[in-house]
Amino acid sequence: MPEEPESPPVDWSAVEASLLRLESVEGARVVPDPSGGVAEVHILARGDRHPKQISRDVQSLLITRWGIRVDHRKISVARFEDEAVAATSAPRLVLQTLHVSLNGELATVAVELAARETLLVGKARGPLTPENLLRLVAEATLEALQPELGKQRVRAILRNVATQVVARREAVLVLVNLLGPYGELLVVGSAYVRRNQLWSVSQAVLDAVNRRITMETLAI
Repeated sequence: MPEEPESPPVDWSAVEASLLRLESVEGARVVPDPSGGVAEVHILARGDRHPKQISRDVQSLLITRWGIRVDHRKISVARFEDEAVAATSAPRLVLQTLHVSLNGELATVAVELAARETLLVGKARGPLTPENLLRLVAEATLEALQPELGKQRVRAILRNVATQVVARREAVLVLVNLLGPYGELLVVGSAYVRRNQLWSVSQAVLDAVNRRITMETLAI
């Protein structure tokens, strides 16, 4: 019997390009597994659609166009708020200043957040290393946010800060744990690196937490 022809290898860059055409999707990264399937799908999307809707769209496109079946648990969706949407929504805290001062092997980070007449300041100090400097910026931002979170009896704990290339652009992802009277909630924030990495870390923290501050109660 003649052997069946082997399937051509998947062009993963073409798969990623097709995902970028989905509604609200701004970035896409597919991580293949050794067998030729999909190990992970990372999506960066605007905040105008629910992550579950975007995840279903990703699953549908992959199976109908590429014949690739992916479990929803392999799809992660990080959202950022579109500037046009933010301008028309309720006022939120925005990053106003970020300052880093160095003293030998120690760094002190100070951030100021503002919204109309509100000005919040947060500081963090620790060892000066490239990775820890990103964490210090995130911790200083969370400290500035704490007075507003405290009104809802919520405490924020930084879990992780990471950088990743999404659709050939560098992005920052921040993982924050919110602890409240009704339990805990793990939230993710993201921001493309436009000005610099440190500025984007603070913006990613705001992306994760800001929309919870503007709510009357925190649903955990």
